[in-house]
Amino acid sequence: MPLLSVIVPAYNEESNIPTLVEKVAKALSGIDYELIIIDDGSIDNTTEVAKKFEGKHPIRVFRHEHNKGKIEALKTGLQAARGEFIAFLDADMEYPPEALPTMLQKAMQGHDLVAAIRVDGRPFYRRIVSSGARCLAKLLISKLRKYKDPTTEMILTKRDLILQMNLKNYIKPFIPILLAAKNPAEVKIQLNYRTGGESSFRLKWILNYLYELLDLHVRGGR
Repeated sequence: MPLLSVIVPAYNEESNIPTLVEKVAKALSGIDYELIIIDDGSIDNTTEVAKKFEGKHPIRVFRHEHNKGKIEALKTGLQAARGEFIAFLDADMEYPPEALPTMLQKAMQGHDLVAAIRVDGRPFYRRIVSSGARCLAKLLISKLRKYKDPTTEMILTKRDLILQMNLKNYIKPFIPILLAAKNPAEVKIQLNYRTGGESSFRLKWILNYLYELLDLHVRGGR
């Protein structure tokens, strides 16, 4: 059983996969890990490109025949993951793979969840949207106020914590996991610009996100 499983959902990310694989391999050199890439019905060569690395690195590639959405891709990865710790990483590498060793070290010190705090270098309007989303989360759900970045999409958790959760089809699916953590920690990371592929951000997600926060609030997340 590997120490760490890194789950990467991917949709039309063939241009990013080679760099992603090499960055993860370099960051986790000397660590027993597995990289699980889930091609969520891409119409490019994401699967074929990823499979080229299977003999060189500890990679397993899974493919959905049609696009099911990020949450279903994450669930497929969780079903396959064998690690004592499980991390989630986006294929676009806005969240740096280089942060994984520090996050793993924190978790091995006894934290059941380690979340990335974004130092944001993206365009101004994206920073404003992200800042508003964080403030809204803390305003509506008081338990999230202990986190500097409760809307992060890069987390590393103990296996037993994440497997007891049923990931919901949320814009920010990791918020319920942050709420369930008993002894969380955070690590600062430098958010990167995308190096390829297409951004999946949509303005309509803002309304969906607000609904999700209200749903969590009503369910007792406050």
